[in-house]
Amino acid sequence: MTLFLDQDLRVRWFTPAVSAVFPLTSGDTGRHITDFAPRFNYPAFLTDVHRVMSTGEPNEAEVYSADGRWFLKRIRPFHAGKGNGASTGVAITFTDVTERKRAEQAEAEEFRNTKILQRLSARLVTEENIQAIYEEILTAAIEITRADAGTVQILDDKAGELVLLATRGFRDGTVEYFHHVDASSNTSCGLALRTGNRSFFDFDPASPDVSVRKHIDDGVLSAQSSPLVSRSGKPMGMVSTHWRESGRRPSERELRFLDLLARQAADLIERTLASLERERAEAALRRSEKRRDLALEAAQMGAWDYDLRADVCHFDARAQELYNLPSDALDHRPEGVAAVVHPDDVGPMFDTIQRASDVGGDGRYDIDYRIAQADGKYRWIRAWGKAEFEGEGDARRAVRIVGASRDVTLEKEAQRYREHLHNELVASQSRLAAELEAAQRLQSVSTKLFSEQQPEVVYEQLLDAAMALMKADAASVQMLDPERLRLTLLALRNFHPESAAYWQWVDAGSKTSCGMALETNSRFVIEDAESWAEMAKTQDLLEYRRSGVRSSQSTPLIGRDGKRLGMISTLWREPHRPASGDFDLFDVLARQAADLIERSQSERALRTSEERLRGVLNGMGEGFELLAPDFTILEHSRETLLLDGRPREEIVGRSHWEVYPGTEQSELGRLLKKAMADRAPVSQEDRYTSERERGRWLEMRAYPIADGALAVFWRDVTDRKEAEQALRESEEKYRMLVESIDEASAPRTVRHR
Repeated sequence: MTLFLDQDLRVRWFTPAVSAVFPLTSGDTGRHITDFAPRFNYPAFLTDVHRVMSTGEPNEAEVYSADGRWFLKRIRPFHAGKGNGASTGVAITFTDVTERKRAEQAEAEEFRNTKILQRLSARLVTEENIQAIYEEILTAAIEITRADAGTVQILDDKAGELVLLATRGFRDGTVEYFHHVDASSNTSCGLALRTGNRSFFDFDPASPDVSVRKHIDDGVLSAQSSPLVSRSGKPMGMVSTHWRESGRRPSERELRFLDLLARQAADLIERTLASLERERAEAALRRSEKRRDLALEAAQMGAWDYDLRADVCHFDARAQELYNLPSDALDHRPEGVAAVVHPDDVGPMFDTIQRASDVGGDGRYDIDYRIAQADGKYRWIRAWGKAEFEGEGDARRAVRIVGASRDVTLEKEAQRYREHLHNELVASQSRLAAELEAAQRLQSVSTKLFSEQQPEVVYEQLLDAAMALMKADAASVQMLDPERLRLTLLALRNFHPESAAYWQWVDAGSKTSCGMALETNSRFVIEDAESWAEMAKTQDLLEYRRSGVRSSQSTPLIGRDGKRLGMISTLWREPHRPASGDFDLFDVLARQAADLIERSQSERALRTSEERLRGVLNGMGEGFELLAPDFTILEHSRETLLLDGRPREEIVGRSHWEVYPGTEQSELGRLLKKAMADRAPVSQEDRYTSERERGRWLEMRAYPIADGALAVFWRDVTDRKEAEQALRESEEKYRMLVESIDEASAPRTVRHR
């Protein structure tokens, strides 16, 4: 839409579409633009116009219209005559960019929710205060669903009720009332606990129920509750959000991110319960160790005395048992120690002895090491002691180290277990981020699959997603020609142009991964094209080199009826073999690609079938009409339109009774309704008249068809009916003539007098 203003800001010319942004009509040419109130919100419009006129520099900006649309406004100078003369006005164009703005807003929402989850993931790793983490989960849920209040609850299996962990937006009395909630509660969390599924709930202000009244009194009118379920399927708790408006429901995007949040919350609660269990076990272990240490101290067990001058260590009975020694003395030279201590710990042990013996140090001896047992396994021992020194000055030296030892194998195992849990947590967050990114890509492709009318655009999206999911350097999508049994290239990424031309068609004889997958009808992986003997000395290997790839995989695209449709492939610049888990999300993408090809083929076949059917109907010598079960006209053949005399757009899509007034209550209407109801054919010959022509005789035949519609055939039988009428009239005249002749020639009786 374009608007031209002269240097006095008067309207010189405009396209009709400009009425969307200015209330201009054909008679407004010459009027000042300030006579019209713009239908968009942009106060600097006139300022921009003056600036362009004075500077000659184009200007553009995005404006928001009163009907909720976005336009890109461009202002450029225009000149009268030729050359670079003085500006005589401006040309203003408005381009509708509403869809782009909505897409940007949706992308911003995705980014916002993704950042919320990333922030929460970071807190889950670093935050030690478990209550603070519950509060963070609640904050994230409220932000994602744009709610006014919310709760996080944990499930008490034994009591069969939800226990409140964190809450926001409710009064103290309400919080205390709902501290414990069971499945009978008339709330969204009670309903979700009963059904095991996400629930939505609207609180009726007229309800006398106490649970409902509590929410109403706190200003809450609607809510949702999402169960928290562990990866093994065990219910763990509930996350709920509440709104002050009635009937509020989160969008599909908000629910998708809420599900990811629920996954994190369930994992956290599961880890928390496991951690509490471990803490109880560790506490019990510490109590046991304390009792044992007290017993050892009281009995002076686990003591040892290392004579540095003699290089011999003496052990009491308990220490002898701990070290699995045949006697109470051990030769403490390296060869003697090596027979008892783990080889990796011998060096650190002597280093610790050296530090404890250093006359400049504090003499402390403290080390953990492993001791061999009779069964070949090792036990962790913690040894600590104190060096004794003799002499003064340069003659001062350590003569002995006296200490004790105890078994710390369980502590070491607990430490390793904690480290394992921490590593698992970090890995879980990494997997979550990767799964989120992959899910977003698949969601984007799925959205394009159902909304985009041009398959080529979706093919490009598929290639982007395939390369991202498989961390590949190139990709392609091919469609199968079932008659020639060869693959035709639909879209590709990062191929050399000559390679793309060579692989435009690929059959089962090709030694590429797609050719082998076509031959075997299964996924095929080439880990390294350079070392695969089957590809040696082939043109395919030369094309791999030309495109700079070394490895590839091809996955057949199979229709939902089991029919082969095509192939999707990814390629890498280095030798590579995908792990089995790499294909989990890629196979979902392959399913989407197969659906896209299947949809494209179906749409093409449908268009061909419709064109063929329309050609048959138009070639018939009689009229044809297709009626829906509600008597809407679905199709009219060309002959029917000729009989009717009106254009197709005035007939198709409207009710038969509306197009042909008065027929619904006529004999024709009765017959059509009977055929539709009884699913039985009917026929009729009748004379029809219209304002445009004299009456004509039409023969109607109606036949029910399988999908509930009615096929009606019309034929003009006026000539036949008129011929039959003429024949009847001729026969009547002939009969009357014969009767008159018979009467004239009949004998008469003459009387003679």
